[in-house]
Amino acid sequence: MKGDLVVGGWHSVAMSLKKRPDLCKEMWLLSGEATGTFKGLKTTIESAGIKPQFVDRNTLRKIYGSDSHHGVVLRRGLPQIKKIKEWLECLKSTVNKVPLVLVLDRVQDPRNFGACLRVAACAGVDAVVYPNSNSASITNVVAQAASGAIDLVTLIRVSNLASALRQLSGAGIWLVGSAEEGNHDLYEVDFCLPTAIIVGNEGFGMRGLTKSLCDMTVCLPTKTSLSSLNVSSAAAVIIYEALRQRTVK
Repeated sequence: MKGDLVVGGWHSVAMSLKKRPDLCKEMWLLSGEATGTFKGLKTTIESAGIKPQFVDRNTLRKIYGSDSHHGVVLRRGLPQIKKIKEWLECLKSTVNKVPLVLVLDRVQDPRNFGACLRVAACAGVDAVVYPNSNSASITNVVAQAASGAIDLVTLIRVSNLASALRQLSGAGIWLVGSAEEGNHDLYEVDFCLPTAIIVGNEGFGMRGLTKSLCDMTVCLPTKTSLSSLNVSSAAAVIIYEALRQRTVK
């Protein structure tokens, strides 16, 4: 149905059932392959008020749109999207919180977008900010690539990314952009400060205005003629350097 997501794979389905059972609506399983995972989740499924439907492989493929469902498909509502003003207000009331934010500037490939969300969730990023236009949004493909992360990280969609960056800066959050021509080495940056890590479009990187609003830009070290990483890989390297610094401090 319009406005819903169709999620496949046990990891994503289980995360949806556990974190947002209120959004879960229908569930289909491949007939004859009720795995131990299904049995282990039976109480969780029943608590969500869902009665799984057992169907054949062709039916499951039609529902999901491909064969990469691993025998389970769930129809659910979209995850909660917060407003940046609302999130910043909540941040003010959080004692001793040193926020780490990921900003996606025109990341358009849904698999890259989903992979960025997965990295952010794994590393404990507090929020992911992305624009309404010229950006991937939360779709079935994004949900699959995110592998359950859509309910684990705060999603903030904004109409004007430059305005959002100014609001983050006004809240005392350092803006650190990733660029091939960055003026700082990644390992020179103090990520123990409140930080927003900004990564740009797959082909063109950050927009000029985005870059101009950054407090600094960082480059990732390379040892060959290849000058840059895939956007989700670059985000992972920077985020995990921030996590490393915050862990060892």
